[in-house]
Amino acid sequence: MPFWRNESVSDFAVMDANTDANTDAVTDAVTDQVTGVEGVDSQVHPTGLRAVQGALPEALGYLGGLLILGGSVSFLSRVWDSVPLGGRVGIAAAAAVVLAFAGWLLDERAISALRRLRAVLWTASTIATGIAVGLAAAQGLQNPPARTVVMLVALSVGLQSGLMWAGRDRPVNLAVHLVAWPVAIGAISAHLVSTTWQGLAIWTVGAIGIWLGLFRVRRWSVLWALIGGGSALVGAAFVASRSEGIALGIALGTALGLLALGMIRGVVDEPGPRIGISILGAIATLQLAPTSIGYFSDQSGVLTGVVVWVVGGAIFLAAVGQLLWVPRLCEVIGAAVMVIGAAVIATQVTALALGLGLVTSLILIGVGTRPERTSSSLVGAGGLLIFVPWTLSHFFPGEGRVPVLITVTGIVILAVAIHLLRRRA
Repeated sequence: MPFWRNESVSDFAVMDANTDANTDAVTDAVTDQVTGVEGVDSQVHPTGLRAVQGALPEALGYLGGLLILGGSVSFLSRVWDSVPLGGRVGIAAAAAVVLAFAGWLLDERAISALRRLRAVLWTASTIATGIAVGLAAAQGLQNPPARTVVMLVALSVGLQSGLMWAGRDRPVNLAVHLVAWPVAIGAISAHLVSTTWQGLAIWTVGAIGIWLGLFRVRRWSVLWALIGGGSALVGAAFVASRSEGIALGIALGTALGLLALGMIRGVVDEPGPRIGISILGAIATLQLAPTSIGYFSDQSGVLTGVVVWVVGGAIFLAAVGQLLWVPRLCEVIGAAVMVIGAAVIATQVTALALGLGLVTSLILIGVGTRPERTSSSLVGAGGLLIFVPWTLSHFFPGEGRVPVLITVTGIVILAVAIHLLRRRA
């Protein structure tokens, strides 16, 4: 048999070929890894460099615009008094046209920086239009009422910003458009009805904006909801100039309504509008609730306290039932509002307030015996520390009550401490 037919030699040849193939494969893999790392490195650094290079022209553009604005304002402030009315209106109108045309020249579809620059230019154009209309109205109509000037300016700004927005992804122009219309509606209603009805008109426009932002509009719905909520609160403030009680009721009801829409599960699914109106409602409630409670408790302490207690109970039960977002926080807030409601009753009937406060505190401590309700027991313990000494001082007046107050307060604190330690164990 020829040597090249020898099986052992053939096996060695196959093994040698396989070894060469494996070596080539490993070499190719290592080469790919090195090339990949170099490629990644070559991609990372140019990307960061391109980001800096892209931000630099935009920043320079804004800086140049600010310098132009500052120089123009400085020049006009010196010669403004000597310029006739027609010249002032012409300057403002020319600025509006130039700024609008400059923004129109930019292709917002190319890069995001051009879209932002167009928004800035068009917003400045809208402001210039409002100045031109305001000057023309103030001087051309023989000193008209302020509401007339406001109406014309708001209408012009609303129309121009609406045309520039045109239903596209332009949030700045949309925000200006949404702010202008409640102002215009309020100024129009001021010509026709009293201040109270003017406030109700603004409130109605705001309520429509809330409804559209939460349930109808999908693009930039948070702007619709927030500006609508703010308009509704401003409308209630206008009503306050004529009827404080009604205005406080409307304003506080609006704030609580915003909180309810944002906090109740299943009402608003989109996170942006939901979180936005929740924050707005919370801020408005914190501002309005103390004033409203103080005002209405002077009229009827019992009724006010009961209403506050019921509202707190509703919040507490909804939180316990997992019907609200952030249920633990809402549970604590509801429990605290119940304790506050019981205390408000004392402005008219102290004995009833003390009884309701003690019962409420004990109920909260009882509910807090469950592992997930610890926060309720803490609020209940705080309520006992308020109402037990208060009860003793009310029903046992005199100097001899001091030792009793100290003893009973110590007992309450000790009982609360034991309760919390047992819960922890």
